[in-house]
Amino acid sequence: KKTGDIEKAKFYINKAIDINKTNIDKFNLIGNYSTMASIYYSIDSLNRCLIYYGMADKLAKELGDKPRELSTQLNIATVYIEKKEYKKALKHIDNAESLAVNSIKLPKIKIVKSRALLQLNLLNESESLFKDLNENYFDMDRGVKISYLKLGRDLYKQQKNYEKAFYYLYKEKLLSDTINRDAEKKYVLETEAKFQNKIQEAENNHLLQQNQLKESKLKTQRILIGFGSVGIILLSLLSFIIFRQKGKQKKLNEVLAERNVKISLISREIAHRAKNQLALATNLISYQKNKAEDIGAKLLIEESENKLKALSAVNRRLSDDDELARVNLKEVIEEVVSNNIYSLSSSKIDYDISLPDKAIDSSKMSLIALIINELTTNSIKHAFEDNITPIIKVQGKIKDNNLSMEYSDNGQTEKQVKTKGIGQNLISGLVNQLHGKYKIDVSLGFVFKLNMPI
Repeated sequence: KKTGDIEKAKFYINKAIDINKTNIDKFNLIGNYSTMASIYYSIDSLNRCLIYYGMADKLAKELGDKPRELSTQLNIATVYIEKKEYKKALKHIDNAESLAVNSIKLPKIKIVKSRALLQLNLLNESESLFKDLNENYFDMDRGVKISYLKLGRDLYKQQKNYEKAFYYLYKEKLLSDTINRDAEKKYVLETEAKFQNKIQEAENNHLLQQNQLKESKLKTQRILIGFGSVGIILLSLLSFIIFRQKGKQKKLNEVLAERNVKISLISREIAHRAKNQLALATNLISYQKNKAEDIGAKLLIEESENKLKALSAVNRRLSDDDELARVNLKEVIEEVVSNNIYSLSSSKIDYDISLPDKAIDSSKMSLIALIINELTTNSIKHAFEDNITPIIKVQGKIKDNNLSMEYSDNGQTEKQVKTKGIGQNLISGLVNQLHGKYKIDVSLGFVFKLNMPI
C-alpha cells in the first residue's frame, strides 16, 4: 500500500481475510476489513469502502468490541462527509459519540460532528460544539489539535469572521511548524551523534594501535639493552624486528585508510537519506570542513558537500514547483556544474549547458545530478592541467520519453580514463538505478554519453 501498488495490497488483504475466515478469527477479520476499506478510500472508491467498514462494524458489534465499533462508526461518518451526505454522517457520529463516554477519542468525534454540521450550514450548532471543545484543547494530541484548529479556521471563514479565521489559521501553521522543527532537530542530533561516534571510534582504534606499537618498541629496546654482548645476532634480530614493525605499520595504515573511506561513505549515506533536511546536513558538513586542519580531509569533506549541494539543487526546486514530484532538468544541471567549478577550481573554467528546459521526475533528477557532480569533479581534478581555455559542455535532448545526454570536456583524457575508484563505481551504480546505458568515448577528448527512459 505504501509503495502505491494497490492491486498487490488488495491481493494480500484478501488472502488474510480467507485465512481468518477459515480459522474463524473474527477479531483479526475486523482489522482486515478496516484495512481493505482504507485502501478503497485512498483510491476514492467510497461505496466499496463503506461495504468493508460495514462488515467490520457488524463483527465488532457481534464480539461486543466497543472500541473497534467506535472506530468503525467514526470512519463511516468520515466517508459520508467525503460523499457530502452529511445527515448520514451525523447519524454515525451520534452512534460513535454514544460509545465514546470518557474515551480519548471523544474530542475527535466532536470535531467530525462539528464539521458535518458546518457542511450542512448549521453554523450556530457547529460553533457551539466547537466552543465546547476548547476546554479539552490542552489534553488533545497534536494531530487532533491541528484538526481542531482547521475546523475553527473553516467555521469562522464561512461566518465571514475573518479575524478569528486568521487567528486559527495562524495557530495551525505555528503548531505544524513546531512539529516539523522538532522532527528536524531530532534527526540532525541523531545524525551528528552517529557521525561523531564513527570518528571517535576510528580515533580510539588509532590510539590503541599507536600504544601497541610503542609497547612493542619498548620491549625491543629492553631486549637490546639486556643482550648487548651478542653483537651480530642482536643486529640481525633488530633488523628482523624493524622489518616486521614496518609491515605492521603498513597494515595499520591500510586499516586506517579503509576506515577513513568507510567514514566518508557513511557521511555520504547520511546526507543522501536526509531528504527534507538537506540544508541542515549541508551546514553540518560545512562546519566539519572548517574545523578540519588536514588538507586531504578538507578535500574529501568538500566533495561530500558538493554531492549534498547537487541533491539540494533538486530538493530546493521541489518546494518552489507546482508539480511537487518534478524539477527542471536544465536548471539543476547548470547549478551543479557552476557550483563545482566555483568550489573546486581556483582558475576560470567555462561551461555550456544545452539541455531542454523541461521538468522531469525528481527521483531520477537526483541520480542525474549526482552523475554530473562526479563527472565535473573528475574533469576539474584531472583534465585541465596546462589547459589555458578549459571548458565543460553538457548537451542533450528528450524524444519519445527518452533522454539522450552528452557530457564532455576539452582536457586530457589519459588521466580521466585511468582514474578509478568510488567515483566510477558510483556512476555505474547510478546509471543502473536509472535503467539506462552509458559509454565513454576518448577519440576526440573525453565524452560521456547517457541514454535513459524518463
